[in-house]
Amino acid sequence: MKTVAPSGLRPRLDTVAGHAPKGSRVADIGAGDGQLALRLAQDRASLVIATEWQAGAYLRLVRRLGGLPGFDCRRGDGLSCIGVGEVEVAVVAGMGEHTIGRILSSGLERAKELRRLLLQPMGPTAHLRRLLERLGLPLTGEDLAWEGGRFYQLLIVEPGCPGLPWDRERSPLGPWLSHRQDEGARAWRRELRALSERRLELTPADKRPPLACLLDQLGQLDAPQEGSGSP
Repeated sequence: MKTVAPSGLRPRLDTVAGHAPKGSRVADIGAGDGQLALRLAQDRASLVIATEWQAGAYLRLVRRLGGLPGFDCRRGDGLSCIGVGEVEVAVVAGMGEHTIGRILSSGLERAKELRRLLLQPMGPTAHLRRLLERLGLPLTGEDLAWEGGRFYQLLIVEPGCPGLPWDRERSPLGPWLSHRQDEGARAWRRELRALSERRLELTPADKRPPLACLLDQLGQLDAPQEGSGSP
């Protein structure tokens, strides 16, 4: 889990960059200020197509990256401005999970042609995880980043590959992040448990069972194992 980025890039974006295969052609969808696209071109990718939909954001992106070797700036919505076979990897980061879901749903044919999708919502991922299953996009990896006092989840999708087996009863937070045992992952689970406990207090009684079930699952994930010697 990244908490400091040696490159100077923000930790959440540095985490994304680290999962782009070396030498790959990458589309940065909704590239924003172009920091991630620049890092990808300098360190990982052979080509970066950086996109923006809003006119003002696109012009700022062109001013920063336009004309630099290894870049192509395009104005377009989602995956619609990426041609067949142009890239192997697409990054969709810095948006809400519903916006990312819309991009994948509307560009599903193009998404399924890619080698890898790196999806990093700015908040929860439960809706996006369910949507990936419905769309037939297999989740093959997960990662975490810590930045600005909060955690960010990264979902790694590889179309055509076997997805991670996911038992929601045992792994409510995802097939890998539920059981990852580094301190960052354990801290993330503690934070989610505390947040869920506060939400439970404010939730009407008839709507509490799903949240109570999640809390029970969270409690079991990091409960000391019998005979482990844990305090």
